[in-house]
Amino acid sequence: MLVVLALLLLLSFQLLLLLLLQILLPLLPVSLPVPLPPPLLPSLLLLLLLLLLLLLLLLLLLLLLLLLLLLLLLLLLLLLLLLLLLLLLLLLLLLLLLLLLLLLLLLLLLLLLLLLLLMLLLLLLLLLLLLLLLLLLLLLLLLLLLLQLLLLLLLLLLLQQQQQLLLLLLLLLLLLLLLLLLLLLLLQLLQLLLLLLLLLLLLLLLLLLLCYCYYFYYYYYYYCCYFCYYCYYCYCCYSCYCYCCCYCCYCYCCFCCFCYCCY
Repeated sequence: MLVVLALLLLLSFQLLLLLLLQILLPLLPVSLPVPLPPPLLPSLLLLLLLLLLLLLLLLLLLLLLLLLLLLLLLLLLLLLLLLLLLLLLLLLLLLLLLLLLLLLLLLLLLLLLLLLLLMLLLLLLLLLLLLLLLLLLLLLLLLLLLLQLLLLLLLLLLLQQQQQLLLLLLLLLLLLLLLLLLLLLLLQLLQLLLLLLLLLLLLLLLLLLLCYCYYFYYYYYYYCCYFCYYCYYCYCCYSCYCYCCCYCCYCYCCFCCFCYCCY
């Protein structure tokens, strides 16, 4: 939204510069084949230049606000990256401790690891995009400062009645505004790409949560306690988190060290 407002301000700024060129062309001593309108008062030129300065100041404030928002988003992504790294370390430790589990459990853990790695890659890509956005914003701020300096110089030249230098400065301002428009369009495209990557990251988090829930439902609930209705059929005690081991007081197949029936 801030980039759209900045684009609208730049378009209005260009329209005002074109109007200023139309006003200043009759003041030039060069003869043109097309008849020009009579020159306007210098006070109107000063008013237009002051209006241009106000528009540039508003655009500078909008870009500073956008820079602060991007810095906040960068900090949040760094925190999320640290949390994901901790989760990845925990899953790696869990993978080392559960090497003797079923193949389905291993596949689920590998899937979780792949999802986490993909999320880390996405986060790194998001961080690179944010750094690129910050560089673009810094470049835009430098261009805006240059435009303000040129407008101040333009005011001085207008007060000194130097029309030729005034026309050259106006053309230079138009070129700088075109460059600003291109940079803002690139910034808008990068923001759209950043939004798409964040949506993809959210989908991966949901998939990770579903895999995690499926793992706990299948292994610790269904597989563990399905065959534990009688003590002589206690095949579930290979798991240390089996809740049905309390019925297996005389079961000789219980190999879990944390199960009470093993004593």
